[in-house]
Amino acid sequence: MPKIRLAIGLVIVAGIALAIWFVSSFVSFTPPPIEQEEAVTPKSEIISATLREFDNQGNLIWEIQAQRGEYRQDRRIADIEGVKGKFFDKGKLILEAQGKRGTINQTNQEISIEGKVQGKVTKEDIDITCDKLQWSSPKDLIQATGKITFAQKKEGITVRGEKLEGKLSQNTYTLTQKVIVTTTKPQLEATSEAITWDVKSQKIISDTPITARQPKEKRQLTASQGTWDTKNQLVELSGKVEGTDTAMDVSIVTDKLQWHLKEQKVTLPNSFVVKSGSRALTITAQTGTALFKQQQIDLVGEVQAELQTDQATVSADRVNWQIPSQIVTADGGVRYSRTANNLRVRGDRAVANLEAQTVQVTGTDVISEFTP
Repeated sequence: MPKIRLAIGLVIVAGIALAIWFVSSFVSFTPPPIEQEEAVTPKSEIISATLREFDNQGNLIWEIQAQRGEYRQDRRIADIEGVKGKFFDKGKLILEAQGKRGTINQTNQEISIEGKVQGKVTKEDIDITCDKLQWSSPKDLIQATGKITFAQKKEGITVRGEKLEGKLSQNTYTLTQKVIVTTTKPQLEATSEAITWDVKSQKIISDTPITARQPKEKRQLTASQGTWDTKNQLVELSGKVEGTDTAMDVSIVTDKLQWHLKEQKVTLPNSFVVKSGSRALTITAQTGTALFKQQQIDLVGEVQAELQTDQATVSADRVNWQIPSQIVTADGGVRYSRTANNLRVRGDRAVANLEAQTVQVTGTDVISEFTP
């Protein structure tokens, strides 16, 4: 009997195996897919944190306070809000700045701050406001864009522009695009498309056309290029230089000019032309000086004055023009000619009254020639 039950069991097992083989030959079996986890970039949340970076020598590079933000570990970049930053060079504080938001790039050691940025170059005590400020530690480079104000209040100097680039260690900064420079001591305004402010040497340099003006005095000078020594209050212009003083009704054209702001004096080292439209007067000379306080112009070397209304010409070695009294005094090798009556006079000295339209020639040997 047991043998019969064992035989029946083997038959049943064989039948089940045969059934499974039969079904599998007609139905293909595909295993279910293995679900893979989606790749997630490691991130860290920043809340009311102070972030610091150090160089290889252990010197602090920056110290950033952030209200909130997010740090992306794979790229070593932090996007932060409510930013207050301090920036260092070899452990010494050189720049402070704050703004609404910013980005820290640890790989490049660069930081950008945006949104109503306010800062200070600490060594030179220069305040800066702009839309966006970027600082690169390896390049020693500061960059700013937007409506920039760069001001050294203790010296009364303010520079405005739309783009700034500078080297903090060298204390030189270049501003471009609609640049306006103003000073309060004395009051002066200069405009250009690009200027470089060398804070250490206290010079503002423009290699592009520049205009300097004193609106209150109605005085203006334009030139191809120029340098403004803010310490010695000296403006040097070169190229095509043109100056006007509306109050005195005088204009000057030359290729080089020095404007001494403290003394209110203009020095003309090269040949120039002076004109006065209301007086119908044109004077040329090799060198000269204009004194604004005294309202006089001194001219030296091959001086020639032409009076258009009188059709008269005076030439001499030296000429002094007292503008308020309208007295022109000529000395040395004086020659006076008047086309209207064919008059020619030579002497050592001549005094002309522009208002009265009179000329008096004097000297030890005065020679007059008259052709009827």
